[in-house]
Amino acid sequence: MTEYSVAERLPLVKQPSLLLRPRDKYWDSATAVRSMLSRGSLLDLPEHGQGFLSAAPQRFAASAREFLDR
Repeated sequence: MTEYSVAERLPLVKQPSLLLRPRDKYWDSATAVRSMLSRGSLLDLPEHGQGFLSAAPQRFAASAREFLDR
């Protein structure tokens, strides 16, 4: 398995990106990830946690649709 340095690779992503931020174990690190994405958007979802996609699929679909329709 090849391992990549996140800090080196994320800045290479030039496409608009949506980073969903539910309140889970990655909550604190998501802002650092966002800062490495030149065209990234961060959507805070503090009312959701781990398992967000299963627990709130409509919320995910609406967020994704809104982002993709821009």
